[in-house]
This record gives sequence, structure tokens and C-alpha cells, in this order.
Amino acid sequence: MKGLEAEADGDRWFFEDASRKAVFEASVRDWRSQGLDALRWELIDVFLPWGFRLADISIPVSIWFGSQDPRITSLDFQARTIPQSSVVVWPDCGHLGLARHWSEILEAVV
Repeated sequence: MKGLEAEADGDRWFFEDASRKAVFEASVRDWRSQGLDALRWELIDVFLPWGFRLADISIPVSIWFGSQDPRITSLDFQARTIPQSSVVVWPDCGHLGLARHWSEILEAVV
């Protein structure tokens, strides 16, 4: 499955563990086997209106982000628009930062 390896240097650790890589690849195969409908639903969820404005969120919101992530581009807009947002930027990872910093995230939300 070429092309699924890390897009960021800081995410390469994820694919160094053979069992973790196998589970990831199985997940991608399953996603692809569903055809374009799965992708369509994902794009609908992300890009169509959510039924509320980010500026109307009235509770604290934490935004976590890997600074090497080549996919996420709306972080600044979210941080500026959500009134009580806080941003944590991890310089050591990209899109897979959630996996690397999962314990930190769980501590923050508990």
C-alpha cells in the first residue's frame, strides 16, 4: 500500500510498528472497499453547513494540531472564530499527532 506512509517526518514512528501499520492498512482497505459512497459522506460531513456557527459555541474548545500536518489548513480560522478556544500545537508530528499524543488528550478531557 504505497502512499499510505507518513506524509510528515514526525509521523513516521506510527508506521515503524508492524502491527499498528497492519491495522491501519486494513482500515484503509475496508474504507476503500466501500467505494466512493464512504468518501462522499465524509466530504458532506466536513464541507456542508453543520447547522451552527463556530462563533456561537459557548463552551471551551481545545484544538490539537501537529505542526507538520499537510492536510489541515483551517486551524487559524477555527481558533479565531470559536470564542473560548485553546490551541495546542505539537511540533513533533503531523496528521497522526492524535495517535502520538492520545494520553495527553485523554487527560485534558477527563
